[in-house]
Amino acid sequence: MSDLTVNVSMHLERAKAGDVGAMVSLADNYLHGWSLKRDPAKAEQWYRKAAEAGYAPAQFSLAQVYFEGDEDVPANPAEAFRWYRTAAEHGHPGAQAALAWCYQQGIAVERDLAAAVHWYRQAAAGGQVIACHNLGWLYAHGEGVARDPVQAAEWYRRAAEQGYPPSQLQLGLACLRGHGVAANEAEAVHWLERAATGGHARAQYNLALLYSGGRGLAPDETQAAHWAQQAAERGYARAQFHLATLYATGLGIERDPVAGAHWYRAAAEQGHARAQYALARAYAAGTGVERNPALSRQWLEQAAALGHPKAQYRLGRMYLGQGAERNFELARHWLETAVKQGHVYARYYLGMLWARGMGGARDDAEAYRCIYSAALVTGDERMRARADRLAARLSPEMLAQLRAQVERENPQLIEE
Repeated sequence: MSDLTVNVSMHLERAKAGDVGAMVSLADNYLHGWSLKRDPAKAEQWYRKAAEAGYAPAQFSLAQVYFEGDEDVPANPAEAFRWYRTAAEHGHPGAQAALAWCYQQGIAVERDLAAAVHWYRQAAAGGQVIACHNLGWLYAHGEGVARDPVQAAEWYRRAAEQGYPPSQLQLGLACLRGHGVAANEAEAVHWLERAATGGHARAQYNLALLYSGGRGLAPDETQAAHWAQQAAERGYARAQFHLATLYATGLGIERDPVAGAHWYRAAAEQGHARAQYALARAYAAGTGVERNPALSRQWLEQAAALGHPKAQYRLGRMYLGQGAERNFELARHWLETAVKQGHVYARYYLGMLWARGMGGARDDAEAYRCIYSAALVTGDERMRARADRLAARLSPEMLAQLRAQVERENPQLIEE
């Protein structure tokens, strides 16, 4: 008979005799399939026996089973909450933190941030690392407590010193920005490196940015590319976009347009608007991918819908007949949307639509305002000449009013 079989038999005998520790060990084996065939229903039964006997670790484990749900044990938030509370009242730090989370999120109970803070404090007093982190978050955002960056940094530090990567990230960012602590780039690097080494993707991305910018350490584009790659492979969209840009430019890594397009796509598929725009440009030019105008337009539409002004501008231009069937109404829509975000070149083309009555009624005043604004910012003589021709259609009073309005708006150039 193997040692595992002996141990399971021993646990079973002790569990049947009322040993709550043995009941939990037996339940753990059933839940995880360690020494017994995995059987979540039997795990629930043994956890419940020990929980009903007043054993807090069993009460917590039973709550976890109900919270997460499993084969033959459907998720039951109300039962999870009940057992979290029971275990929390018996002083179990993990249950106290989980109960606080339920109150914070309103899971199986009305949302109550004061109760969340109370139970997080109880759990933190018992050394529960996630409770420390979540208290830091509440203080940072002013939820359930007055916003207090100093307290936020202190709670993040308590969790960071226990090796919790999310807190190490937050403490590193606080040190970098001087939020709640004195700005200290060297300490920021220390905590970001610890979080990055612990596999935290956002910390890896921020460390890449520090290497690129030479903040708190010597500039090193190779290290920047390394940490961007680490974060990108963990699925962090900003890092994927950043890595794609490095591959596209060859900065810190061998230039590889195919790899660049791959990472642009990875970020784009997660809804990263700048990556969607970059991927659209790649498909338009055939850079790293086979040229495909239809896919280019598809990604432009997605980026534009997410508010990317350059994508909105280019989509507007496409509907003027530059890569798509002419549709002046859609052209006007996307150009107007880009103009609202300050895209100066979109102002010029929108002005041309107003001047010619395309996609809507003709309006010389609006046409002049748009084209004069674009000419003022870009210094483009062609735009200035068009604005001057439109000025001839307007009264001196209207002209002065429109020029004053544009100068008050102080439009800025968005580089293409």
